[in-house]
Amino acid sequence: MTLHSPADSGLAAISPAGQAQHPRWSRLAATTVVALLAACGGDSKSPSGPGGGAHLSFTVSGLPAGAAARVNVTGPGGYAAQVTRSTTLDGLVGGTYMIGAQYVTAQSQTWNVSVSAASVAVATGDTAAVSVTYTGGPAPTTNLRVSGVQLIQSTQRPDGTVPMIAGRDALLRVFVTASVANSLQPGIRVRLYQGAVPVDSLDVAAQG
Repeated sequence: MTLHSPADSGLAAISPAGQAQHPRWSRLAATTVVALLAACGGDSKSPSGPGGGAHLSFTVSGLPAGAAARVNVTGPGGYAAQVTRSTTLDGLVGGTYMIGAQYVTAQSQTWNVSVSAASVAVATGDTAAVSVTYTGGPAPTTNLRVSGVQLIQSTQRPDGTVPMIAGRDALLRVFVTASVANSLQPGIRVRLYQGAVPVDSLDVAAQG
């Protein structure tokens, strides 16, 4: 016995041997499979979307709080970006990127910069790390003080107990010390007294 569907139903007629008597059903099934494959196909990551493309991870260190870094990034297709803090640039096109950094002025001080690499090659799906390090800082406070004075004619003790001879020339030496290392050459003014009465003053230039 053979079952037949109406001619306009789109269903195949099946014989007892299981063979299709009408090719339309098989054509519909094939079309459906192709449509499903087209809907499910393609890459799940977009180069410009979250998680897609290449990535550049920047670590910026050394600057005081509130100071912005000056880092320029250029790459394929005219890409350009500025980095002012630690961050990651996502969704990049794979290729070679140039990294340039400039000094920063903060707290009345110049902060110099060094970059781990001037250029970075990164492939799609990979992350390249770049370190940007600033060095510098506020100028230290320098305190100067007179640590010793010597007035010498022929000889003198550290405590200045050798008496002076009136009317003879003498050598005046002033010792100045600083709280931190520096290259200062301060001038010194010395006031001379006879008892409690000031009699003269001298300006002593620093020896180079």
